[in-house]
Amino acid sequence: MKFYTAKPSGNGYKVQLMLALLNVPHEQIVIDLAKDSKQSPYLAVNPRGQVPSLEWVRVNPFASKDFRTEARTTTP
Repeated sequence: MKFYTAKPSGNGYKVQLMLALLNVPHEQIVIDLAKDSKQSPYLAVNPRGQVPSLEWVRVNPFASKDFRTEARTTTP
């Protein structure tokens, strides 16, 4: 999973905290809102150019278990 955020971003912090608490493996990509959010590569992820955004990258399409199932079974 790719997690797009900006510094500082209150909503980005909330998503980052959730991913950390659930031990979700992810790649954090920090973008500069002044220039990167309005350029075409990021607009493909989020057409509004806002953060935070999550992009699901499935490594194994035949995997029957994903992070949501794992998080439910490991959380007390």
